[in-house]
Parts: sequence; structure tokens; C-alpha cells
Amino acid sequence: MALDAEDEAGEAADVPREQSPLGKLAQYFGGFGIEFMVAVFLGWGVEAAFSYASQPNPADRLRAFCVLWFGSGAAFFAGTIMGFIFGFPKTRAKNRSEDDAQNRYGDNTNLEEVSDWLTKIIVGITLVQFKTILDGINSIAENLGRDLGNVHGAVAVSLCSIIYGFICGFLYYYIWARIKLYDEFLSRARK
Repeated sequence: MALDAEDEAGEAADVPREQSPLGKLAQYFGGFGIEFMVAVFLGWGVEAAFSYASQPNPADRLRAFCVLWFGSGAAFFAGTIMGFIFGFPKTRAKNRSEDDAQNRYGDNTNLEEVSDWLTKIIVGITLVQFKTILDGINSIAENLGRDLGNVHGAVAVSLCSIIYGFICGFLYYYIWARIKLYDEFLSRARK
């Protein structure tokens, strides 16, 4: 009897269970989708709270939220590009035998080389032009703040929204490239 219970438990453990929609989402995004969505919604919540508190009527509140949302969205997009470039996986050189016909041709690493180039260029330009980059970000924040109206703290919230959007985009695509893209390359290479 006890042996049958162990067999049933063993069989039940081998049968794949249906995943919840949130589990599927987390698996699709490389296991970190839920945390990322919570972070994004937290940022949107702060933008919505500032818009609600700073504007007198619903139309102005919506306009203020959209200004902040598009500002952080543009920064998020810039962050995704940087995260992808910095997180792009590299192939390692293999010891190839002369006899193996499949190993005569190597992987095309042009995209890796471009990623390395861009990474070095971006780091170099950032180090040299750091003050200019900060002035540009500050100018964008001041323009967004001006679009929010004559509201106390508008420039600071705009700047935080830009920085938060950039960091979220960078981290998401950096982690995605390091985990999901790497796993995809690995599974394709094994086929």
C-alpha cells in the first residue's frame, strides 16, 4: 500500500501542471516580469498622484499625467537600447577539431562586435561629456516641468520621472539580454 502511494506521488510529480497567467508572464519575461510590472506601475502611480495633486481640473490632470508618462516612456525607450547593448551575450571561442565538418564555419559575431564598440563609445562619451549630458537632461526636465504648468516641484518630478524611466528600461533589457536572450542563443546553438 505504501509503495503504491509513493508511485502515485512520483507520477503526480512528473505530470506538468497548468501555469497561472502570472506564472506564464513571469516565465516569458525571463522570470522577472512580475517585479518589473510592479516597478512600472509604482512609477505610473507616482506620476498619477503628482498629476492629481498638482492640477485643479480633470483635463489638466490627464494632460499632466500624459506629459510625465511620455517623458518617462521616452527615457524608458532610451534605457532599453542601452540595456540591450550593454547586456548582449558574447560567444566564447571553442576548441574546434579540423575533422568536424560542422565546425568549419563559426558564428557570425558582427552584432557582438558592434555591441562592444557601442559600449566603449557610450562609456567614453559619457565620461568626457558628463556635464553636457547632465545639462541636456536638466533642460528636458525643465521643459517637461514647464509643460506641467506653474506648479511647485514640477521640474523635480519630471527629472525623477525621466531617470526612473531610463533605469527601468535599462535594467529590464539588460537582464532580459543576459538571461532570456542568452538562453535563446544557447538553445539554438544546441540544435
